[in-house]
Amino acid sequence: SDSQIFALGGEFRSILNGDEKTLMLKTRLAVVFFGLAALVFSIISSDQLVLLARVSFAGTSLMAPMIFAAVLSSKPPGMEVVVLTAIGLLLFIGSLFGLVPQLLIGLRIETFILLSLALVACLSFFYRKITFGGRE
Repeated sequence: SDSQIFALGGEFRSILNGDEKTLMLKTRLAVVFFGLAALVFSIISSDQLVLLARVSFAGTSLMAPMIFAAVLSSKPPGMEVVVLTAIGLLLFIGSLFGLVPQLLIGLRIETFILLSLALVACLSFFYRKITFGGRE
């Protein structure tokens, strides 16, 4: 991705010494080489990359309710949010290995888990707001 290419350029430049113009040229050449290598790799294995990207995004998105609960509240999310998020991630991983069904009540398992975790995070958020008061 673009951010990884720019990060590579910054990291590569930080390990080099010498004239600024020479450093920029070497950095740009390294970024172009990395970009071309990524392009060739993506052309050769595009179907696997799409699947990997989808699975990676789905797994990462399961953390969103817990993260939103932590960001929007002045207190940490309740332990129930943390535990249920961990269980949700384990269920998602289990579905990738075929141990858990891919569909649940007509929804993909990751969609069902995400909706469930969002509901739990909202309930926990409002429970903590009512119980403890303040900016929750």
